[in-house]
Amino acid sequence: MNILILKTASKQDDKKSLNDSVIYELDGNNNIVAVNQLWQSFALENNAPELSHDSVIGKPLLQYISGNITKRFWETFLEKVRLSNAVIHLNYRCDAPDLRRFMQIKAYRDACDGLHFESTLLRTEPRSSSIYFKRSQQRSADTKVRCSFCNHILYKNHWVEAESLVEGKHSVTLEVIYGICPNCQGSLDAL
Repeated sequence: MNILILKTASKQDDKKSLNDSVIYELDGNNNIVAVNQLWQSFALENNAPELSHDSVIGKPLLQYISGNITKRFWETFLEKVRLSNAVIHLNYRCDAPDLRRFMQIKAYRDACDGLHFESTLLRTEPRSSSIYFKRSQQRSADTKVRCSFCNHILYKNHWVEAESLVEGKHSVTLEVIYGICPNCQGSLDAL
């Protein structure tokens, strides 16, 4: 889910209750029709006014998801939620430079063909290095593929934690493009 609001780093997250959820709702055309106060607070804390309540209401959710592979993942997820008569849960990561955040998204269809989403923080783990990610405009030999859902990095045909690539460094920026790893794709396919 490379939903940008959920991928933005925040130092405030480790102070929030584990029960707090970012909530948003979509209409039948996947336009954002409602967000809760935590969405608004998160956008403002992270200097992302383009993601504030007034900026996103009425806009298509997919407008805030970048990368063709990630967009296809979300299109499939939205379709599966819309076709399901059950609440769907999917785990993902929403890391900050100094913190691994383990999250879960809960999604279900409402009576009017709209969709309801709640993203909840399950736990956090500190990182030994500060890791920043810069979206690469063009793939090069140094560009890494980062999974939009679990945040693992593709390295020598294996999906690994970013920390394993930067051992011994205090702070580092990795150039990445976004994709979906086989495990996350498998989780979606199994829904």
